[in-house]
Amino acid sequence: MLVHVLSALAWASLLLPVKFAWAASAEQWRDRTIYQVLTDRFALPQGAKATCNDLTVYCGGKYSALIDQLDYIQGMGFTALWISPIVENRDTPQAYHGYWPQDPNKLNLNYGTDQDLRNLISAVHDRGMYLMVDFVINHFSVATEPKLADYSKFPPPWNSANAFHGACDINYKNQTSVEDCWVSTSNYGSLPDVYTELPQIFNPMVDSVSNLVKTYGFDGIRLDTAKHVPKSYLQQFQTAVNTFVIGEVADGRYDYVGGYTNSLNSVLNYGLFYNAQDVFTNSASFDNLGYGVYQAGLNSRDPTLLGTFLDNHDQPRLASHPGDDMVQDMNAVTFLMFNVGIPIIYYGFEHRFTGGEDPKNREMMWMSNYNTGAPLYQYIAKLHNIRTLAADVSGAQYYTQANWLRTTATNFMSFERGKLVIVVNNFGQSKQAQPSQINKSQYRQGDKLADLLSCDTVTVQAQDGSFTSPPAKGNAARIWIAVANAGDFCPQLASSTSSSVGSVTGTVTASYSSTISATISVSSSMSVSVSSTASASASVSGTTVVTTPTSASTSNSPSTLPSTYSTSSPSPRPSSTPSFTSTFTPTRSPSVATLTPRSLTTPSLSSASPPPSSSSNPSLLSENTIVTTLSTLSTASTLPSLSSQSTQSPLPTLSTTSTPSSNSNTTDTTFSTVPIPSTTSCPPPQYTCFECNEGTTRCSLIATARQDL
Repeated sequence: MLVHVLSALAWASLLLPVKFAWAASAEQWRDRTIYQVLTDRFALPQGAKATCNDLTVYCGGKYSALIDQLDYIQGMGFTALWISPIVENRDTPQAYHGYWPQDPNKLNLNYGTDQDLRNLISAVHDRGMYLMVDFVINHFSVATEPKLADYSKFPPPWNSANAFHGACDINYKNQTSVEDCWVSTSNYGSLPDVYTELPQIFNPMVDSVSNLVKTYGFDGIRLDTAKHVPKSYLQQFQTAVNTFVIGEVADGRYDYVGGYTNSLNSVLNYGLFYNAQDVFTNSASFDNLGYGVYQAGLNSRDPTLLGTFLDNHDQPRLASHPGDDMVQDMNAVTFLMFNVGIPIIYYGFEHRFTGGEDPKNREMMWMSNYNTGAPLYQYIAKLHNIRTLAADVSGAQYYTQANWLRTTATNFMSFERGKLVIVVNNFGQSKQAQPSQINKSQYRQGDKLADLLSCDTVTVQAQDGSFTSPPAKGNAARIWIAVANAGDFCPQLASSTSSSVGSVTGTVTASYSSTISATISVSSSMSVSVSSTASASASVSGTTVVTTPTSASTSNSPSTLPSTYSTSSPSPRPSSTPSFTSTFTPTRSPSVATLTPRSLTTPSLSSASPPPSSSSNPSLLSENTIVTTLSTLSTASTLPSLSSQSTQSPLPTLSTTSTPSSNSNTTDTTFSTVPIPSTTSCPPPQYTCFECNEGTTRCSLIATARQDL
């Protein structure tokens, strides 16, 4: 029996509350990566028949089985899952894909029950992932040619011909025809076009989607056939559903596709898809792809929200093209993961599925055995880790900042994203790669860079930051970063870190807190953490400076910053409100230090340790106040550079203040930073920028491209 969402499910939502708040915003989706599946083709329940000889009909994939494969999906690093439309489709086996709706208020039970869907949502949310669901509001579906359509099969108010535009074939050169005619008028099945202009017809359609989002707690929507709905009604839909929406506008024209971002949060970046396929499979020039990056930014309201992809259920798979090979795929997915936008990977890409046109590109995923050892699976997982590192070392603006194109040529392209310099090529497995010249990078002459994929190193040769990227083994992509920021990717390089030098001075004043930890980081931001761990260290651009431990001292004479110290006051607990404040000001000076590799993590402020027991040593300093003066930290080796900052540039000051709450064992914390002085002005003349605030290092939009593209 079919489940009616708006009635039978209402009580269930009270018993099974959604753990994540529904309706994730565009801002919350910006840093996500999406794995797209066809629900019917991704996972079979145990004991089900594993073969499906006809890809045009249902093959048996279920929500319950999809839950069992979430480890596989998350193991690649994905933070969001996109599934097929969930509503009831016309009752024919060929409706396996979900895009032939018949009743928008009922579930398609071919994928599983209401409870199965709820279990999937909970399982996704328990992992901190988002769930995106496909919806269709442009059309319904009948299994006949238009003149034989039986509209009585649809629920009110769509149960008559008056709810739909008259049948006609689309003239794609005429926008009115695109919006009013039928996507299909086939004798084997047609798609009646909803009469969007009638409020009594369109409003219930919008309400059906909004109610499903609220009932189930979906985090986002992929809107099918969005270009066939007038833009003003798309805007109505976007407002009503109150969640992130990414629309399908299948067209290669950047201005046409980008125009829909004024009505919806986002669209699929079809223009870039076509350019990427040409470049990575047909050896087209990277000038075309660079120009596409520029055009996407120029024509979109917010290019950081565009959905970028290499193939999907409507397009031939990348690996189906004659010119494609594993090396091409690796270079292509590297571009995808670090280009501006939200990366989307279609299931099976990681196993190089080779399906061409629909339905051949809708293979059974279970035939792969979900092999996590597949080279592309491992590679995508590594790219996700590098993405995380890039955001850590580049700062919160990584996902909102511009893509800086540095060089485009026939067979390679280089661009910067945050602290990364990415080089991709289309030489493939058969051609002899050539060195790539990187023009005017963010790094300085003499800076040593590491390739996070191979741990090869290169030194910036030119005063303007230009350098040569040598060919990688097997014509692989390159992802360059300062050696000091390579972290766990290239630990063997840590001992050779060198660049400019610096020192740290500071003062810590504490009362009652038993231990203090301070971490100082200098890269694109400055942070200090104060917590109950008994350690203190100075970290610069991902490198920790560790000194010999010393005991806490009073403010007599300066002492070296200890790597570990502990202070406490005797019981009973002081009646006065204890507090502690730490302030550090980094400066540059020609001093030396020992460098120890350290993974750069987001600084945190945790609560102070509990009051000391009565067995505390009563000889530890004074009753209420302990003062420790930290002298200049003499550093023994050179400290890493701060990207393009000159040696004379001022460094930021950061302070944190922590005041205990009424609970004696917890601490309420405030965190503030002094703005970082900027030393980088707007892009040089050979680059363009939509809006650049003088003195900052990023533009409000993608904003960059060479003028000669």
